[in-house]
Amino acid sequence: MLHDYLMANYLPSGATPLADDDDLFDTGVLDSAGLLALLAWIEQEFELDIPDDHLLPDNFTSITRTSSYVCERRAALEASQCANV
Repeated sequence: MLHDYLMANYLPSGATPLADDDDLFDTGVLDSAGLLALLAWIEQEFELDIPDDHLLPDNFTSITRTSSYVCERRAALEASQCANV
């Protein structure tokens, strides 16, 4: 899903597909404005709130790292909701 979003919104038609470990900044796929748009999409698509202290470059440098962050964040939120039951 993330891969498809990036390909559709940040790469020109016919561009070489991204590898999951490609650095999104070094390859020029994302810049600061693109990162903000990506974060907004992630928050909406996955119903997440990304706190400011999670806005670390390491969390969003590649598809693999971004996917891992989203999965970890969702798992943490679900665990905290279960603890309140």
